[in-house]
Amino acid sequence: DQGVASAMTNTAVRLPAEQYEDIPHTSPSRLKDILTSAKLYEHRRRVKRPDTDTLRAGRANHTALLLPDTFPLEYCVWPGVDSAGKKQIRRGEKWDAFVAENAGKTTLTEEQNREAWASRDAVRGNREAVAILGEDGKAELAVTFVDEATGIKVKCRLDWLGSAVVDLKGSRDIGEQSVSSYLVKFAYDLQLAAYEAAAKTLGLGHLPAVIIWHENDAPYDVAVDDVPEEVMAVGRIRYRMALDRLAECERTKSWPGRASGRRTIRLPGWFRIDNLFNNEAEEVYPWDEVTP
Repeated sequence: DQGVASAMTNTAVRLPAEQYEDIPHTSPSRLKDILTSAKLYEHRRRVKRPDTDTLRAGRANHTALLLPDTFPLEYCVWPGVDSAGKKQIRRGEKWDAFVAENAGKTTLTEEQNREAWASRDAVRGNREAVAILGEDGKAELAVTFVDEATGIKVKCRLDWLGSAVVDLKGSRDIGEQSVSSYLVKFAYDLQLAAYEAAAKTLGLGHLPAVIIWHENDAPYDVAVDDVPEEVMAVGRIRYRMALDRLAECERTKSWPGRASGRRTIRLPGWFRIDNLFNNEAEEVYPWDEVTP
C-alpha cells in the first residue's frame, strides 16, 4: 500500500532505543506509571531508568526479528570464556579493548545472543506471524504527536506498523490465561491504544491490533493473538484516564502518591475465616511470605 508507506515515511522515523529515550515526550510506559501514582510518574521522569539485562535482551530480540541487518551494527557479544576455556571477566585490558572496539554498541552475553536469534527463528517459523510481518510495513517506528484533548506531547515506538498495529512480547508463559493476566497487569491494552492513536495521526485510520508472543526460553513457542474491540475499548479508557491525570498534575504542579489520606487496611478478598481451622491452610495461602 503506497499510501501507508508514504504516510509513515513522511511523519515518523526509525530511531535507535537510546535516541528514542532522549525525546522528552510522555510515552505509553510512563502513562502506565501514572495509573499507579503521579508520584511514581514524576520520579521516573526525573530519574533515568537504568539499563538492565532484561531490557538489553528484549531490545536484542526485537532487533534480531525485525531489523536483523542492523544487529551487528548495534550489538556486540562478550565471550564468556577465552580460547583456552578460561572465564573472562568484564574488567582489565581485554575488556577495555573490547569496549573501545565496540564503542556505541550494546554488549550481550553469549546466552542473550543465542536466545535473541532462537526467538527470531521461532517467530519467523510461525505461519501466522510470518503472514503479518511479511506484509509491507515499518519496524521499530518512532512516532511523535500531540494529544488534541490535553495538548500533551506523546511518543510511541511501534514494533511493527503495516496493515495492523503489531506488538512483540517475550514471556516465559504464553498460555491464554497467562497472557490475559499480563494484558491487564502490565497495561498492554493502554499501550496498544496509544499505538492506535499514533497510527491515526499518520493518517492510517483505524487499524486492528495484534500481539505476537514468543517464549524467551526453549522450546521458544509462539502465539499470535488478535486484540478484540472490547479489549481495545478498555485500553482507550485507561489511556485517556492516564493522559487526563497527567494534564491535571501538570496544571496543578502536584504529584500525589497512592494514598490521599489515612487508610483502613482490609483483609484480602480471597481470605475466608474457615481456613483458619483448616489443617491445610498453609498449603492454600502463602503465609510464609508474611514478614512480622
